[in-house]
Amino acid sequence: MRQPIKPPPMPIMERNRGMVSRLWRSGRNGRLTLGVIAAVILLCLVTTLVVVTRPASPPQDSPADIVLTTPTARLQAEATTAGDALPTPAENAQPAPPPADAPAPTTEPAVAPTIAPPPTAISSPQASLKAGNEFVNVRAGPGLSFDKVGELKPGQRAPVRGKSADGAWWQISLPDTPDSAGWVFAEYLDLSGDPASLPIVQP
Repeated sequence: MRQPIKPPPMPIMERNRGMVSRLWRSGRNGRLTLGVIAAVILLCLVTTLVVVTRPASPPQDSPADIVLTTPTARLQAEATTAGDALPTPAENAQPAPPPADAPAPTTEPAVAPTIAPPPTAISSPQASLKAGNEFVNVRAGPGLSFDKVGELKPGQRAPVRGKSADGAWWQISLPDTPDSAGWVFAEYLDLSGDPASLPIVQP
């Protein structure tokens, strides 16, 4: 028994055209259905056109979302973050307020150094031979028992160094040798000064 020969399938466009024709001839409801389908298709086309033609905005990522790909950039970013987080020494350094009871600093006046005057030479009393005497012996000690070491003649003056304990003899510097000393009997001499001011010298 032969199988019935099936007609070849209709192309999709032909089937859609036949369906549209049947809906259009079916009356008012069919036309309404076609209008709804056309509106949906038009809306899809417009939406697709808007999405395709809209310019793509570049992604705005925050600095925290940027991935660093090189070690140098990563180290620089960490250093910048650490520098922003830590306060600088200038921000921490604040001058300490002075205590309330601290005395105000005073400036001492400059004291000018005083210059000591040069020492004045103290002149020793001078002894000279009294008038009427030709000379007087100068001895090594305060007494006639001591040896003669020189003479003091009229017109000669000799510095007096001191006197004996009884004040009868004066010790003088020899006119010819000032570094040497001798004793002269006080009664034969005139003194330019007060004999009481002479120191006592032990022989």
